[in-house]
Amino acid sequence: MLPESLQVRLLTDLTYGKPVQSHDLRKFNEPYRTAFHVLSLAPVDQRIDLLFELGNWHDEIKAVVQQVQGLNYEKDLSFFDEEWSEAQAVEPPIEWLWTGWLPRRHVSLIVSYAGIGKSFIVLDWLSRWLLNRPMPDRQSLNRQGETAIFCDDEDFFQAYAERTRDWQEAGLWPRGETGIYLHRRLHKSKEYRLGNQTTKWQLIDFADPQEQDRLISLVYRRRPELLIIDSISSTFADTTFDKDVREPLGFITALTDEYNLCTILVHHYNKQQSLESRPDINNVKGAGAFTNFSRSIFTLHYEKVFDPSQVDRKRDPRILSPIKNNFAQPDPIGVWFRPLHPHGVMIEYCPVEQIYVMAAEIRGEEAVKQETLQEECVDWLLSYLEENGATSRKELIQHGKELGYLPFTVDQARRALGDLIGDTKGKRKMGNKWDLAERLNRQESGVWEFGPDSTSEEPN
Repeated sequence: MLPESLQVRLLTDLTYGKPVQSHDLRKFNEPYRTAFHVLSLAPVDQRIDLLFELGNWHDEIKAVVQQVQGLNYEKDLSFFDEEWSEAQAVEPPIEWLWTGWLPRRHVSLIVSYAGIGKSFIVLDWLSRWLLNRPMPDRQSLNRQGETAIFCDDEDFFQAYAERTRDWQEAGLWPRGETGIYLHRRLHKSKEYRLGNQTTKWQLIDFADPQEQDRLISLVYRRRPELLIIDSISSTFADTTFDKDVREPLGFITALTDEYNLCTILVHHYNKQQSLESRPDINNVKGAGAFTNFSRSIFTLHYEKVFDPSQVDRKRDPRILSPIKNNFAQPDPIGVWFRPLHPHGVMIEYCPVEQIYVMAAEIRGEEAVKQETLQEECVDWLLSYLEENGATSRKELIQHGKELGYLPFTVDQARRALGDLIGDTKGKRKMGNKWDLAERLNRQESGVWEFGPDSTSEEPN
């Protein structure tokens, strides 16, 4: 049995006297079998006329004749096979924007759990591309263009703008025109009617031909080198079915190849995955399609270096590592989020093996800082009680916070002072206050201290 397109091809070859590979009529369906048999018995110079005569016999054969007439022999679209040497000559070699990490003409994917900082990472890469700074592994970019397109699929632009303003002051983001064109969902200030409901916004859906045309037009006019979509997850909502993912991913892949783009998609793991679980390519939302369409997939995950039992979101570093790469296998990179002065956050990269050394140094610095802070808190607590007299723990903690002392630090200072501090009514008793033990002892022995405004008379 042969596909219909191939049967038309073979019948056309026979009609025009071209070499025909198969003469086994059992492989043909009707009416192709009858037409092929009749034409094979006729001389080559009579077959074209005979074909038109066959079309008058029956409507089905007439349809076959029309198919043969409409087939462009020189441009046979029914065959897609080609010689290896021909394909090798046509296909260009792999080109990189960032060698080993971001290939041109292919889709790259960065995936992680929600809130771990993948958007921040991509924005940092974009800043390095804009200023032609070295990438995290100190490689220089193979930069060829001046324009990028950023698709804001989650209406997160206010946060992007705030971060880049902080980076401008530190020289990490250009001032004025950047060469980045924003592509995002329909503006929230307008209303769009969907069925019987009115909504104030819509997500970008790259399965929608209208949205595809909008992006193609922008790419055609601006000719970008970089295309970033943050995040592609919003296109698929909560679906994990390949059939819902393949069409938009196929469009993005074709666009990337056609315009020689370096495309970066930001994506999420399935919602049931927690920060404590290790990254797994099988947990990517819509895993099958994303794995097939993306040539390089990277994950960003926490490395627990301060508390092995749980993630410390504020202090623990991240690790950026490849979980799929068809062209190279770069080494993972350690990622630290650092305060940026006068305000903001910056990213610092290092080899993975150094994150444990850096964590030990941070713990040492924190211990020294805590010891210094503890000594300062001890001096403050003594002087405060000496000047203000008996004071409740609640009031002391409130005043300590204004100076940067945590409740834990105030309690530690109290324990460090030992017998120098006493309680007016006993620990955990209603109305209890802290005071200098020396003062409390004098009061218990009947010796009273008088301030500058007191009288010389003892109370009755």
